[in-house]
Amino acid sequence: MVALAAGLIARAGSAHAAVTLVGNVGTANSKTTGTSLSATLTSAVAIGHRLVVAAALDPGAGSPVGTGAVTLSDTKSNTWTKDADLPNANSAGNGIRLVIWSTTVGNALTTSDSVTITHPSIDARAMTLSVFSGVGTSAPVLTTATGNAAPFTVGPTASAAAAGSLVYAAFASEATATMTPGADYTATTAASTSGGSAQTNVSILPEYTIPASSGTQTATVTLTGAGGNWAAVILVFSPTAATPTPTPTPTPTPTPQPGFATVDKKVMLAGGTCATDAVNGPLNVFSGQSVVYCFTVTAAGPAGTYGPAYDIQLIDDNMTPSNPADDVQITLTGLQNLGGNPAIGDLAPGTSATGQSAPVQF
Repeated sequence: MVALAAGLIARAGSAHAAVTLVGNVGTANSKTTGTSLSATLTSAVAIGHRLVVAAALDPGAGSPVGTGAVTLSDTKSNTWTKDADLPNANSAGNGIRLVIWSTTVGNALTTSDSVTITHPSIDARAMTLSVFSGVGTSAPVLTTATGNAAPFTVGPTASAAAAGSLVYAAFASEATATMTPGADYTATTAASTSGGSAQTNVSILPEYTIPASSGTQTATVTLTGAGGNWAAVILVFSPTAATPTPTPTPTPTPTPQPGFATVDKKVMLAGGTCATDAVNGPLNVFSGQSVVYCFTVTAAGPAGTYGPAYDIQLIDDNMTPSNPADDVQITLTGLQNLGGNPAIGDLAPGTSATGQSAPVQF
């Protein structure tokens, strides 16, 4: 039989690292006609964190409106993915364009770094930057909505978001607007332009949630000051897989080997003490003197490697193994009852019993 003891090995589980908002790390806005917008980071961004940049743009004139190239870069040359690009505009260039990028940071960013959006020449734009930890590297799943009046709603998503996912929603409004986040959502930092008539401004208003259970997702907000066109998206980011946690698993312990015992025999002059006077080597004995033989019986050890030695008996054959008539049984002290014949006695692994012969005269 093999005994089992608790050990530890690493096993991969299905758990995920918890998604967390690390912080909002910058905003920028401008109503000066131009082809770019930059934001300097207000906090450092560590390697492995997911940096999300959401921007609201005046869609600009063109045919069709809102389709001019828009790109994003940073001063540490991280690789960015455009996760959403959603215009809601008419042929005159009125309306709003919502664009979102994200990167899993490979080159750490500091407060000396910045991100820059490059776009066709437009009059108004605003952007906001948020950092999350625990987000995987896969592309998010996109859901979109547009409109020109309340209610301001996007979703439900076509598929269920897994529990623990990052559900990031952003609303872009053709106005200087403020937002009250929807139920179960938390707002991140918004950015807006201001001045002039309402429809010459833009606002970008993000929120997020981390669902406790799997299900489709809908984002609804209350916008104050909104007028005109709006665009909204939901991006569902999968969480990163957690590092496997060691879990107990049985580790086999070897079965003890059968027990056995060894005998040590020494000699001393009668009247001595075995522990101090008995010797292994030659002993000078004169005619008429008597000697005593001292015996130590030791069971093999340690425990766990060997089992007990059962039914210990010590017979001294007086050096005549062919003549059992002169055999003498030595009485041993230190034997135990470990399950063998109780009339004989046993030894636990690594323990000893001692005995001595009657005096033998020369």
